[in-house]
Amino acid sequence: QVKHPCRRPPLQSPLRVAFQQMAYTVKYFGIPALAEPVRLLLHLGRFDWKDETMTFKEWPAIKQTTKWGQVPVVITPDGQEMTQTKALVRYFGKQVSW
Repeated sequence: QVKHPCRRPPLQSPLRVAFQQMAYTVKYFGIPALAEPVRLLLHLGRFDWKDETMTFKEWPAIKQTTKWGQVPVVITPDGQEMTQTKALVRYFGKQVSW
């Protein structure tokens, strides 16, 4: 049986192994839109993550608590908040070995 070269197992750096024990949190509306590429990368990378959805009615109150007043927001296992979809896609894309 020949293994496909693109189907490599994910890299197992000590830092990644430690963070895989805890969950990332994605905060966004209950629609795909801007958070979908991030969700897909978390799924493809086999990360432990949870999806916290909000409604459009809840958004004005939540907006004041987010960095730069925008979503999606990803909270790392160590509690750091990350925003900006393109930056998140680059960050998780580099960690996913496909």
